[in-house]
Amino acid sequence: MKKIFFMLKFIWILLVGILTGLVCMVLAYMIPLSGQNANVQESLKILGDEGWYPTMPYVKEFTYDYREYLDSPATLDNYTDELMITIATLDPQGKYLHAAMVDYCPRYWCGFVAVLRPVLFFLDYGEIRMLNILVQMFLVMVLALLLYKRKGKIWCFWVVSMYALLTPYCMGMSMQNSCVFYIGMLGAVGLLKGERVFEHKNRHLYLFFILGIITVYFDFLTYPLFTWSFPMLVWIVIKNHRKWTNYIKDVILTGICWGLGYVGMWTGKWIVASLVLKTDIASLLMGRIELHSIYGGTEITFLANLVRNLEKWVNIQTTCILLAWSIWFCVMLIKRKGSIQTNKCLSFTLIGCGSLAWLFVMRYHTFIHAFFTHRVYCTAFCAILAACICMIEEETDRKAVSRKVLIPVMIFFYACMIGITLQCKVDFHFHNGDQPPRHILLEEGSTVLETVVPRYNDIKGVEIGLIADGVEGTFSIEIYDQMECLYQEEVSFSEVLDGKMYPLNMELQTGSKDLTLCVTVKECGNANGYVYVTDGVFPLTECSEALMDGNGLGGQITHSFDYLALPGLKTCLNYFSIIFGVFVLLIADGYGIVLIVRQKFRERKGGIMLKE
Repeated sequence: MKKIFFMLKFIWILLVGILTGLVCMVLAYMIPLSGQNANVQESLKILGDEGWYPTMPYVKEFTYDYREYLDSPATLDNYTDELMITIATLDPQGKYLHAAMVDYCPRYWCGFVAVLRPVLFFLDYGEIRMLNILVQMFLVMVLALLLYKRKGKIWCFWVVSMYALLTPYCMGMSMQNSCVFYIGMLGAVGLLKGERVFEHKNRHLYLFFILGIITVYFDFLTYPLFTWSFPMLVWIVIKNHRKWTNYIKDVILTGICWGLGYVGMWTGKWIVASLVLKTDIASLLMGRIELHSIYGGTEITFLANLVRNLEKWVNIQTTCILLAWSIWFCVMLIKRKGSIQTNKCLSFTLIGCGSLAWLFVMRYHTFIHAFFTHRVYCTAFCAILAACICMIEEETDRKAVSRKVLIPVMIFFYACMIGITLQCKVDFHFHNGDQPPRHILLEEGSTVLETVVPRYNDIKGVEIGLIADGVEGTFSIEIYDQMECLYQEEVSFSEVLDGKMYPLNMELQTGSKDLTLCVTVKECGNANGYVYVTDGVFPLTECSEALMDGNGLGGQITHSFDYLALPGLKTCLNYFSIIFGVFVLLIADGYGIVLIVRQKFRERKGGIMLKE
């Protein structure tokens, strides 16, 4: 009976959430605000001047070169912010309930309208940004002070590190990225302020259920897992269970409750929207779910998605923060003589793995929108940092280790981490900027030569512009290191009839820094073969001027190079810090499991001896 009553409470909370959300949307649309309002016009002007995806830390105007925002770790999603303002200023024309269903974007609740529409009545977008920055800083300070009172000053730095990892200069300037942050932060503050209330009869499960409901109400599918994982990290930090299984149980139960609230509220929108709009919203949304999830991105591997989102963390604040924490951990570990507490490590690992699970399930969505979905990694990093702090700060009765043993072990561990980091090579692509080419006729028996001094030793591929006006004939492409032929490929004229930048895929490790690229035409009959040559410019620094039969052609035939090499120092330090944290947590987990198994074995052995 108690379990039934417990479940009925969740259903009642969900129904109240759906009704409250609907009423708030209707009341918001009753506010007399249109697109002609001065604040709305100024807001749209600001967004129009910056473009859809300007990059930070300074606001760089978007030039519709989509590589800019794909490569930048700090991109403002002005496109979605403009969409939010457009939805918030729709004219309901007296149909307030119909407007609240937002048929313009039916798959989301768009609950931000309940806040944004009244705010736009008083403030424009620039003023909203400034207010957003101030409120976020205030919340970070409040949470830091609460954790300081509850757990100590080191946790203040943990909170600040969390905010810094989220690229705060980008967070404060973007409404779309802020909704999830506010929900997660308020959830964490609520747990700290009402700890005694929430720990009684597992009432914290209701809070996480409500957090799931609020998340789907406001969020545009940015990094929603933050609203579960970050408050959960705070809850694990402040609790002092004797058994490690209690922490694991909390993580699993809160995750289920959050997920049920999220899915339940989203389903509520489908049902209400279908009834009000009298359309088959469910079929539309099921199609969108299939598209954005693992089924829509079957051609995208899980590893490729992990790497794509992780690349956005290669920035100065991530490097400095993670490296500083790894140094702190090692210093404190030496001071503690290797005596650590691992009781909470498994639960922190489970929370961190939630980020990986989200990237696996929502593979397609997180791959194409990595410029904002990468923030789901934040809680994984915060989980690692929290585990490191708890290992050092929590009291333990385990024996210390001699520094004569500990320091050599740590040196060996660091050496292993450096070795692993040096294996983290990345792809580099250099091209000629799509310079307009000239077609140079390559007669049979003639050869075009170009001297190449590679930037890196490992060449993965080269592109050369080729075109033919008939099917009879072959291009012979060779790469020499002095007199030794390192690579050879035959390209039929039929493959390049329309002209193309032909890719030469190779795995070429060059010991020499002086190579020669040769292109020759053979057996062409009545057909002609041409090579593309840049017109009087030499954009690729590794290539010389192309020569044909000893005469300069006034340009280069190579269009691009692909290399595999170690990244720069900043990126290497970033990778090292991440690898270090992951391995420390895994080793602590393994150590904790060994201690648990040993304790169980001793208890069992002691029980057998008592029976005898």
